[in-house]
Amino acid sequence: MSITASVNGNFSIIDNANNSGPQLVFQFIQNNGLTYYSYLRGYQVPTSPTSISFPFGVTKVQACYIRNVGSVNNLTVTWTPQGGSSNPVVTLTPGGMILFLEPDLTLGISALSLQSVTTATNSDIIIAG
Repeated sequence: MSITASVNGNFSIIDNANNSGPQLVFQFIQNNGLTYYSYLRGYQVPTSPTSISFPFGVTKVQACYIRNVGSVNNLTVTWTPQGGSSNPVVTLTPGGMILFLEPDLTLGISALSLQSVTTATNSDIIIAG
């Protein structure tokens, strides 16, 4: 199987006082040569650290999207970079998201875990490697 992960679109910030601000237009960013992906929609994350299983045969994730779709609780994202050690990366408040895309197939995330801070919360997750 051959999978391509890609990101396109734009990111902008507008100052409402003077209606101006920077806009970053993403050129088509892609990662070819990936083999498998997982899409977990509405995945319920408990209050204990929970490892996210990688798709069959994947040892490193090069594309990762995580969004806290809960309405109350925060979600802590922890990952291990290839050859590195595990570290909390970000705590996502409700509606918050993180996007990661590594074009070098020898690098990426070698372990991923999520933890809800107070009570279980829902998330949307896409990983590919």
